Amino acid sequence: MEVFEKGKNYFKEISCPTCGKSIRLEDLPEPSEFMSKVAVHHGDHVVLVKYDRFDYIRAVEPVPFKVLKESDSVVNVESCPICGSEVRVVREPIYPAEYAYNHGDHVVIVNLLEDDLYFIEAYPLIEVSMVMRESPFVRILNQLGEDGLAMLIAKILMVRKGDLIVPRGTVEPVKEILKELDYVEINVREGDFKEIDESYYRFFSKIIRIHAKNSMKLEEKIKSAILLIEKVEKLLKASIEKGGKNKGLKEFLKKLEKKGILELIKYRLELEQPFELVTPKHNKI
Repeated sequence: MEVFEKGKNYFKEISCPTCGKSIRLEDLPEPSEFMSKVAVHHGDHVVLVKYDRFDYIRAVEPVPFKVLKESDSVVNVESCPICGSEVRVVREPIYPAEYAYNHGDHVVIVNLLEDDLYFIEAYPLIEVSMVMRESPFVRILNQLGEDGLAMLIAKILMVRKGDLIVPRGTVEPVKEILKELDYVEINVREGDFKEIDESYYRFFSKIIRIHAKNSMKLEEKIKSAILLIEKVEKLLKASIEKGGKNKGLKEFLKKLEKKGILELIKYRLELEQPFELVTPKHNKI
């Protein structure tokens, strides 16, 4: 989330979890209590933004708008907490379920746990301009191609801290990625981008080839893969501290090798005995 100072006020930019478009929030309504919510009209859905009295955003939740059909089975009819107009509670095929009704300057959210177990809430509705956020991963993909993006992600994980040399035109999107990952000890600069062995980035190449045409899914899968690698690293570190005598360790390492992430993790940890693994020769980053 970006926070920009503007005079005495602040405006914040968040990404919608449903459509990926950016939402700029400016001059949020004064909270009525310690925590408040506001609803942002976002096409066929609404985005609930929870914030505190210091204007810090605490949660972002998308909710689809409900379009009533003749085939809908009405469970009950309630009154809107704000305007008193009719609110129809209808059955859903899967529970729990949640949907919104547009009441002009506010929305009503219906939360269903079961057919006869539900609650309704109402929040002010605000209109904001929608800006399509271009993923930094997609910008790099368009410039370097699938293997180029995969190689760059692997290099980010291999550097850890210090200088990361990237190709011309990729400094800004790489900085965005590092900021999102909270990799604050890496300094990005433009220069001669040296290739590394495919064994280090094969795992990411597979992900990128599958999801290259879906920018939201691509970013989600790459970040999940990075999280997986970080978790595996912690697991292996713990095993090293215990002497590496985990009975299932060899089998686990074989699975990592099959997934194509073993070499990258070995590089990050510089694994040696008692794992009976050869530490790969480190390429210059």
